[in-house]
Amino acid sequence: MPDEPSVIPAALAKALSDKLYDKQRAATLKIERLVVDALDADDEQKIYRLITELSTDFATSEKEAARIGGLVALAATAVALT
Repeated sequence: MPDEPSVIPAALAKALSDKLYDKQRAATLKIERLVVDALDADDEQKIYRLITELSTDFATSEKEAARIGGLVALAATAVALT
């Protein structure tokens, strides 16, 4: 997957890693919207790549704010998939 571009835009990734909860929350809502849009477009690959990126780049990050943002975004992804 290193050849593929990031599914999460850079500004969104920065907001997910922000220490302010409000910025993380806004980014999480945008992630949820990305998942809903991918579902509407029947783009399963994009959803898989998004979950993988959130899991590897954020949820396992050494930075606490990035971990929290990644976990909240993964939860929003789960909500969007239900």
